Amino acid sequence: NGCRETKAYDTLEEVLNAADSVEMLDWLRNRPFFHRADEYRACMVHAGIYPAWSIKKAETLAKEVQRVFAKVTTKASSKRCMETTLPTGTIH
Repeated sequence: NGCRETKAYDTLEEVLNAADSVEMLDWLRNRPFFHRADEYRACMVHAGIYPAWSIKKAETLAKEVQRVFAKVTTKASSKRCMETTLPTGTIH
């Protein structure tokens, strides 16, 4: 499905296991994964865009991930969401 096994450097597990994980996930759920500022001819993302993707593809995939993540309501479902339902091609 386009996902990969988690690596030692992945930090989502730390967030999910934190005492204030519900608050952190609520905050994250309400943040855009992709921000486009046409007036500056720029976009902003958390960790970068895969070089083969266009800006439009990155924006489309970010919106898809946001829609899925917005439905997450518990720590367990957050973990399942991030491990199994990301759109194909999001993690390389």
